[in-house]
Amino acid sequence: VGVLIVAFLFALVPLYKVLFGFALSKALVFVMGALFYGFLLGGMYQKTKSLLAPILIHNLGNSLMFTVGLGL
Repeated sequence: VGVLIVAFLFALVPLYKVLFGFALSKALVFVMGALFYGFLLGGMYQKTKSLLAPILIHNLGNSLMFTVGLGL
C-alpha cells in the first residue's frame, strides 16, 4: 500500500509544469511516466529490501536523460 501512495504522490510532481504555461494534456504524459517510474522503483525496493537498487536505477535514468539532452 505504501508503494502505491508514494508512487501517486511522485506522479503529481510534474504537474508544476502547468503553472508555467505547459499544456495540461502534455503534463499528463509526464504524470503517467512518473507513476510508472514510481511503481518500478517502489517494487524494486520491496523486492531487494534495499534503497541501493532504486537509487542506482534513478541515477542511470537521470544520466541517460542528460546524455540525450546533450545530443550525444
